[in-house]
Amino acid sequence: MKLLIKDNKDKLYLQISDIIFIFQHELGIPDSVKQDFNGKLRVKTTRGLDDTPYTFKMFTDPATIEYVNGLEYLIDYDEYKQLSVHDIYEKAYLLQDKKQELAVSFNKLSLKEREKKQDVVQLCDELDFKILSLRDLVWFKEGSISMIIPGSKRAKKNEKKLLKQHNPKI
Repeated sequence: MKLLIKDNKDKLYLQISDIIFIFQHELGIPDSVKQDFNGKLRVKTTRGLDDTPYTFKMFTDPATIEYVNGLEYLIDYDEYKQLSVHDIYEKAYLLQDKKQELAVSFNKLSLKEREKKQDVVQLCDELDFKILSLRDLVWFKEGSISMIIPGSKRAKKNEKKLLKQHNPKI
């Protein structure tokens, strides 16, 4: 899930699970974006607080922000945060129907034609990932999983707690 916060300097927040998916499925990732991603994937353990797949990492490099915003399969938290669980399920069902149509048409192709249409396989993988991201959002809304959404009260409280742990004089 991505979240773009516009202030004096644009900040893009991206979950670790998204970064890993991008590395596994994207071709032609610009080198600067790879370096930016690699720097964020070094998982740090700080007094028992481990990064999870749902942990958001911040990016400020304009090239990274532009690249990530061009990836249609990453859900944008701002587009979904006001939706009900039912509405999110409806969107997931539509994506599943689209994937099913693609798979059926792909499976009707000859082997030779399938080799030429590998982009359909990629698109199905991306739709799967988007559906799973919507599932995670539903779980978050239902309280089944925990995420700290950047800019939320909980995120600000967590930032203060981490600062105090590292700087007891604050």
